[in-house]
Amino acid sequence: MEGPYNMRQPSNPMFGDIGPINGGYDAPEPQVENVTLEAWKEIVGKHFPHSLRVVEACLANYFSLLLQDLSNCPALVLIGPPSSSKTTVLEFLDTHVMFPTDNFTPRSFVSHSANVEKSKLATEVDLLPRIRHKMMVVKDLSPMFSKRADDVKEGMGVMTRVLDGRGYTSDSGAHGHRGYTGDYVFGFLSATTPLGAKHMGNDVDLRAALTVLAD
Repeated sequence: MEGPYNMRQPSNPMFGDIGPINGGYDAPEPQVENVTLEAWKEIVGKHFPHSLRVVEACLANYFSLLLQDLSNCPALVLIGPPSSSKTTVLEFLDTHVMFPTDNFTPRSFVSHSANVEKSKLATEVDLLPRIRHKMMVVKDLSPMFSKRADDVKEGMGVMTRVLDGRGYTSDSGAHGHRGYTGDYVFGFLSATTPLGAKHMGNDVDLRAALTVLAD
């Protein structure tokens, strides 16, 4: 198994020239070349023996972006107690194809911020074009589920639509109709702690929400 830097992509890859996320720097050189499946399993198994299967799942989600004709966004949410190496595992996949963030809101995919000029939204604010054909990594998804039930429902509705990989459009009084359509496939990796009873009211089933993300 080859590493993410030297893996051969198929002809006419969906990535194209992915380049760095924000520009202005070169992608770091891989520290180990031609890593085999047995080699990385030995390394992970030695230092993180209880995380081997989790790392395998994350890598499978990551390399799904190399599949041709990928129509839906591969998404995976790790659920575990605090200090269970969830964040450590996510940090294993630190490459220039990643888009790491500690916090985001579903509305940031297509912004309608009134205090930003409409001409700048697409290049400086909107999240969706910046994560296109990349792997978005959110180290903690818990803040999304700490909001009011109606806000959680709205946010999960946006997430479900965006994870279709066909873009997202919305309307507002500030900037009217705007958004993106077409090939906007991206990957999604995140982690969260088990949701407590206070998050599991009759108004919103967050377990079902996480299942949607993990499908």
